[in-house]
Amino acid sequence: MANPATAGTSNTGIQINYGLASQSNAGNGTSWIDWNLQIVQLRPYTESSSWYNWSFNQDGSGSGGWFYNYNQPVIASGQYAVGHDANGDCYTYMSGSLSWYGGSGTADVGYTPPKIYRAPSWAASSADSITSDSVRLGNEISSFGIGTACAMRMYYKKASDASWTATADQADVGGYNYWTVVALEPGTVYDYFARIWNNNGGVTDGTHYQFTTTSSWLIDTVGDF
Repeated sequence: MANPATAGTSNTGIQINYGLASQSNAGNGTSWIDWNLQIVQLRPYTESSSWYNWSFNQDGSGSGGWFYNYNQPVIASGQYAVGHDANGDCYTYMSGSLSWYGGSGTADVGYTPPKIYRAPSWAASSADSITSDSVRLGNEISSFGIGTACAMRMYYKKASDASWTATADQADVGGYNYWTVVALEPGTVYDYFARIWNNNGGVTDGTHYQFTTTSSWLIDTVGDF
């Protein structure tokens, strides 16, 4: 087990060993922490089998019990889950104690598990108010992922071109965000899609769609029709 943390009184030495077992990015994220409470040394009063009382506490929730044998290096072990906040961060605090006739000791340690990430979820994109040289593009997201803010932009290009043009960035407004794109060519097929990202760096691209600008008609206002 990784990340040992040791502390104790002058009469004893106990150690909390801990390590990250696994993580999940469901919801805001969860980390599962493996731990054990281990004897480092017992002195000067106890060097033989005897009854010992132990306790372990993590973030205000504790357990404890008795054991009988100082040669048993690992007193107790277990696993617990700790939830992450809306930005995927968390901190957990562990403490342990050992007592017997003639001595006692404690150990404690704080641990910050790795940050948990999840990209935002795209919902839908749209193209409306189409003219011969302009269009209104829209986009909506369904969640921030693991994050507390989200922003986005649209990309568009002629279907026959290779390079994309980006709109200005916008912060999420809680529904559809809109951009008016001008200087388009009449009667032309365009591709477009949305790119969204949250404040933790998670990025998601939406589905690619197409729209076609209307044709432009030149009207002769002098001659006959």
